[in-house]
Amino acid sequence: MMSATIVISSQLQATPLLTRLLLLGLALGAGVMVAGIIVGVRTAIRCHREVCRLIRITGDDHETWKPTFHVLFKHQHAAPDTTCWDDLGSWQLALHNQRGDYYFELKTTLS
Repeated sequence: MMSATIVISSQLQATPLLTRLLLLGLALGAGVMVAGIIVGVRTAIRCHREVCRLIRITGDDHETWKPTFHVLFKHQHAAPDTTCWDDLGSWQLALHNQRGDYYFELKTTLS
């Protein structure tokens, strides 16, 4: 809508009426974009709340998205045993190198 308004107005002689139509077209296009953003944000928030409610009811958060923290253990002789920290979240070895550096990904809901 906005691009059609600009193309049409660029081919015509500038008049006060044409200027008003151009501004009206641009305002309507901007209004539609703002309305779309508002509807999208409200839908995302509603969906997130529903997922959180279902996790609270069932207690099952397996396969749900969780923030990932990158944890580095430097100069280790062997892979660190992360079972003692399982209550923090899910640990996964991502990478290790010859110097004994171990990179883990910790998926947890804790901040």
